[in-house]
Amino acid sequence: RAFIHATNLLSSRLRTANMSESSPAEVFAKISEKDEKSGKWMILSLNKKKKAVVDATGDGLESLRKAFDEGKCSWALFRVHGVDVQENVTSTRPKLVQINWVGEKVSAFAKMGALEGKQKVSKIFKGIGNE
Repeated sequence: RAFIHATNLLSSRLRTANMSESSPAEVFAKISEKDEKSGKWMILSLNKKKKAVVDATGDGLESLRKAFDEGKCSWALFRVHGVDVQENVTSTRPKLVQINWVGEKVSAFAKMGALEGKQKVSKIFKGIGNE
């Protein structure tokens, strides 16, 4: 039987990233590391120059939910662990889930930019098969 196992999903830890601190690719690499724990996440958006920037990082599903901005188009990456329990062996595989967010207060014109951003973010979120 397979099920999703994520630790600390209700954790409220959130860190607003200093954009000059880490590039989106560096944060993605950290979340993708083999031994990284489940529940880690990052949120990207496009700045005025249409470049992907890290808005926030954190730990836990609840803090991710709270970090989304109703006035922005954003893209999040959330790490979960898929656990397959068999009679003789238990296998744990990390999975990365992409979330495409369009806030309720985003203008119709800005919503059109969500597709452009999605393409840029897909170059950073390498190996994401399903969204």
